[in-house]
Amino acid sequence: MAAIFNLNHPASYIHWQFIDVSVSNVLVVVVMFAVFAAAILLPFPHGHSHSTKDDDQ
Repeated sequence: MAAIFNLNHPASYIHWQFIDVSVSNVLVVVVMFAVFAAAILLPFPHGHSHSTKDDDQ
């Protein structure tokens, strides 16, 4: 079964001073930050609470 992407070549790296990170790892980190930001910013679904006079005590 063939892979979707050709994996028979070396990975591409981002070089920044003393930091070397592969492009695939940078994409994973960006997606993780996006999911984290969405979890913080998007509202949670609220269920309908049925309050009665007994709940106020």
